Amino acid sequence: MTSLRSTPSVGGEVEIEAGYNQLLWGQGPGNSGSNVLYGLLRPSLTLASSGVINSAKARLEFFPVSFVGLAAGHEQVQSDFDGFTYFDCEQMRCKGEISRNFLQANLGLAIGPLVMLAFLEDSRNSYSEGKDPNQSPGEFRYIVLANPKSDRHHRTQYALGWKTELGTFAGMSDYIYFEKSKQYSKMNLLVLSAKFSQNYDWMFGAGELESSELAPGAIGVFQLRYFFSPSSKLF
Repeated sequence: MTSLRSTPSVGGEVEIEAGYNQLLWGQGPGNSGSNVLYGLLRPSLTLASSGVINSAKARLEFFPVSFVGLAAGHEQVQSDFDGFTYFDCEQMRCKGEISRNFLQANLGLAIGPLVMLAFLEDSRNSYSEGKDPNQSPGEFRYIVLANPKSDRHHRTQYALGWKTELGTFAGMSDYIYFEKSKQYSKMNLLVLSAKFSQNYDWMFGAGELESSELAPGAIGVFQLRYFFSPSSKLF
């Protein structure tokens, strides 16, 4: 997967996920993809890089039914960059390591052309020490400052969409709150997503991004995904 965003500065990331689909019950999605009454267990490993910020994430997902997902996992993020335009790297910690242990829940529902998605995450984060252990570390993806040694963030993401011949048009809201530093990040987008071959899909969105460290501003995002092999996940 390749993703790009325009705010707070133009940047991109390449992500590769490898996983294994273990069917627990039912027959799986089938050739038509219309059967949703099955259960699934999926361990996966995800590697991501922007060149100067790299991460690795291991996750175990459990789907008691295909449209309800529960997950637990661990992520390591390493930043070797101190040239952010939206952070003062003299006053806060830009370089270093972030360690996360997280729990996630997903729900996806479809009624005719109407599509509804919900995502919840609770993450306990720890941060490596820099030259000054009292400096706040930067959470680069969310554009906030965390508590110096450890923090906990809560994330909620909702989308409501409508399927058309062109693709799915949706409104999406993403909100993250850091418990100890009391900082937040929120993004609201209008998106269009579509699948243009058996192996490719894409998504484009435009809207507004705001955080404790960033004044409200316009943002554009683009995501392109390639599937090396089919997955039994619905989302």
